[in-house]
Amino acid sequence: MTDSSSQNNNPKANKTTDSKSNRQYRKPRSKLSNRLFLAAISVSVFIGILLSGTQILFDAKASRQELNQQFQSILGMVTDSATQAIYQLDKTMASQVIDGLFENPSVSYAGIMHYDGIALTERHRQLPRTAYEPISQLIFGEALTYTFPLQHKQITYLDAKDSKAAKESIELYGHMIVTINPSLATESFINRASFLLLGGLVQSVCYGLALYFLFQFLITRPMTRIIKNLEDVNPNQPTFVALNIPKGHEDDEIGTWIKKVNGLFEAVKKYYGERLIAEAHVEHLSNYDLLTELPNRRLLIKHLEQTIAESNEKDQPFALLCCALDDFNAVNLLHSYHTGDKILLMLAERLRETIGNKSQLARLGGDMFALIVPNITPNNELKEIANKLLETIHLPFNIDQHSIQISASLGITCYPDDGINAETLLKNSENVMQLAKAQGGHGYEFYEQSVGERLRDTKLLEKSLSLVVQNEELQLEFQPQVLLATQQIIGVEALVRWHHPKRGLISPSEFIPIAENNQTIIKIGDWVLEQACRTLEFWKSVSPTAENFTISVNVSAVQLHYSDLVKRITYLIQRYKINPWQLVLEITETAVMSNVDSAIDILSGLKETGVQIAIDDFGTGHSSLSYIKQMPLDKIKIDGSFVHDIMNDTNNATIVNAIIQLGHSLNYTVIAEGTETQAQVEYLSDCGCDIAQGYYFYKPLKATELLRVVKQQSIKPVTNLVLDEDMTIPGLHRSVFDISNVN
Repeated sequence: MTDSSSQNNNPKANKTTDSKSNRQYRKPRSKLSNRLFLAAISVSVFIGILLSGTQILFDAKASRQELNQQFQSILGMVTDSATQAIYQLDKTMASQVIDGLFENPSVSYAGIMHYDGIALTERHRQLPRTAYEPISQLIFGEALTYTFPLQHKQITYLDAKDSKAAKESIELYGHMIVTINPSLATESFINRASFLLLGGLVQSVCYGLALYFLFQFLITRPMTRIIKNLEDVNPNQPTFVALNIPKGHEDDEIGTWIKKVNGLFEAVKKYYGERLIAEAHVEHLSNYDLLTELPNRRLLIKHLEQTIAESNEKDQPFALLCCALDDFNAVNLLHSYHTGDKILLMLAERLRETIGNKSQLARLGGDMFALIVPNITPNNELKEIANKLLETIHLPFNIDQHSIQISASLGITCYPDDGINAETLLKNSENVMQLAKAQGGHGYEFYEQSVGERLRDTKLLEKSLSLVVQNEELQLEFQPQVLLATQQIIGVEALVRWHHPKRGLISPSEFIPIAENNQTIIKIGDWVLEQACRTLEFWKSVSPTAENFTISVNVSAVQLHYSDLVKRITYLIQRYKINPWQLVLEITETAVMSNVDSAIDILSGLKETGVQIAIDDFGTGHSSLSYIKQMPLDKIKIDGSFVHDIMNDTNNATIVNAIIQLGHSLNYTVIAEGTETQAQVEYLSDCGCDIAQGYYFYKPLKATELLRVVKQQSIKPVTNLVLDEDMTIPGLHRSVFDISNVN
């Protein structure tokens, strides 16, 4: 089956089609003038024959009448002689009259009869047969017989004086009978009819020829010029050659028709131009992102297919990086979708500048981007590119006097190891990107064969997380915080643990990122806050001196920005009648810097409730001192990654010392987490760090274990507390005080 659209766009096909149509209209039967000529000739000949036939019929009637009149006249001339001959019974005279009649070649019989039917004289003649007898019989009949009475009129005057008084009497003597054969008259008629018919036909032919030349001059020649003009018209650009109006036809129908056709061509040109623009626009929309003008998923697939072909030809592998922003909905909800669009535009420009011209950047939709990096071999090079992209994305966006930070997750696949076609490569890249996001975001993952299984595990955990509170699968552990000056416990950090019914204990580093992605962290965070407040309430009930003991609770970025945290904290303080300052809310630096203005407002509202606020993982979130000093903070926690290498890395030691000095200059209590050796503790003490927590002092403990430890240290807040082996805090979830060992 031939594609009509391809023919329209193929000049050869158009030319072939045009030549066929030209040959077709150039056939004699196809020419309009010839058809008109044949029609005119046929009609004129028919009319000529019809008129000639009518005239011949009238001539036949006239010929018969003329023949009758002719013989009536002849008989009238000889009637007196015939009457005298019959009266005198003179056969000689009668014979002379008959011989005179036979001088007419059409007479076949003539006779003079007495009134009683006895012939005075008569004569017969056999006329030769002619070819016109059938026609003669048709027109005149087989023979014409004329009978004339032979009589004498006698007038008798009744009064000699009155001439009018007379009486006319007729005396019949006999009859004269004449029979004629009209064949000879028919020959004359046929000659006249042939002339009439021939004349009619000649007139018809002349009329047809006149019509032919008339049509040829008025129609065919102008139409031929128009057709030749049309042959030069390009169907795709019809107005490049306008139709010319033949001379003398400017004001008639042909001129008007050409004007209309030229006007139609102009309309077609306008429509064609608009269609080309619309098609180009549609093509652009189908291949490019409307907001960022980057190639979209459809065009990315084409680029991938082309890159695969080039890679196969040159034997050069390449990488595909799939990038998705972490919790980008927070930006849209806390600011506006307009702000989100601005960030995407700025991010697209950043990425263009970062990757250069060799790599191809595309937007897959929403907050997802993709990057084709050609000619990549070692993974170390890809890691450098991934880290560079993550750093670029994490730089603050200054929009409408707001500083907004975002993070991203990257999934990395390599051709041909991780997929042999574009669809597979992109799908694997997206899957591994989802895995990187599930691990907490702001990181990257390389594709492995086990990614599918890991994704399925993540989805199962995500499904189970929605029921952890309802199924009572969570429990709290508490890691003591030690005052370095006295080496005594002054507070704890509440740490949530998940005991899965099938998989057992699941690390927070595994399920917390998943909970943050699907926002079940809000429900989990509310549960942790309430359990912590109940614990404080219990400590206060068993020891009035427990007012100096604090519990720190981690608050995620999602919980900070999406839940009504101020209202929730106010409710819990009032319900459990705790001193607000004993509750310490730990906010990660990344959560604050992702939306500084909103975070400052929320933290200010929390501070009004009386709780303490600490910045967790300080030093890892690219925070600005100008923002830190605006926040209503009480404590800053040095990230464990700095403490871990404090004795081996002079840079880390310098950073820790600087953070301690900075915190004290801002009147903050400084807490170091992740302390594991005595040397670390001594260095922190020498730098003036206030509080430390880590395995050097205590691992996370269950509530009952913690209370025993505190009792053994004889710390004031719990000196009067007596513990039983199966003791639980009233109203608390039993798993909080599970006395089973925790590794």
